Amino acid sequence: MRKLLLFSLVVVIMQGHQLTIYTENHPPWNYQEGGNIVGITTKIVKLIQNDINNSDVIEIVPWNRAYKSALERKNHILYTTARTKQREELFFWIGPIVQDRVYLFKSSSNALEVESLEDAKKVGTIDAGPTTNAAHMTLAELGFSNLSTLSRSMADFKSLKKGRSDLLTVSEYFFTYKALLEGFAKSDFENTGVLVFEYPLYIAISKGTDKSIVKKWQDSFLKLKKSGAIEKAINRELRRIEHDTKN
Repeated sequence: MRKLLLFSLVVVIMQGHQLTIYTENHPPWNYQEGGNIVGITTKIVKLIQNDINNSDVIEIVPWNRAYKSALERKNHILYTTARTKQREELFFWIGPIVQDRVYLFKSSSNALEVESLEDAKKVGTIDAGPTTNAAHMTLAELGFSNLSTLSRSMADFKSLKKGRSDLLTVSEYFFTYKALLEGFAKSDFENTGVLVFEYPLYIAISKGTDKSIVKKWQDSFLKLKKSGAIEKAINRELRRIEHDTKN
């Protein structure tokens, strides 16, 4: 009887804690604030967890590490992840959350004129984030040979301002928050208007994960979306972030 109870306890623990959930510091979608992991997608992930009675811990780790782990190991969740054609068969997808657009930005003090992606191929250096970043992968596939391979983070405004890179790939949602967070004014940078790509944002689940788990997460997402809870969470977070960046 004692062995049976112990076995049952182990099963319950395994069922309740079966996923590794990784994210990165990438506001407004996911970031750390006051010791807590917050953001738009974090709120959605927590809504799903509450709905399906999942208590797995969310961890913030560097993007390259998180991405590599999700590629190589089952039972991993990775967010927020752009669903691109290069990644389509690499993960199971929960969403979509929202559409985002990535543009090429420059320092306002830089007289460089860029009106197209072809123009961008001729500049010195473009910081498109780590090699596993969707923007970096997209530009590399388009034949760009001037992409920085040194970047370890998304949207390095300091390097752009100091002239270490000529252009920076930044999502329109991310720009205002990150620039102001780093102590810059919006006027310090200029959107060239050159669109790198537009993509839907998702929660990614690693291949090899039991499909019943994937279905549970997607069914919960769709239920929450139908009820209006997803839209409310997104709008609430955007309003809060807008308020924070104005003060």
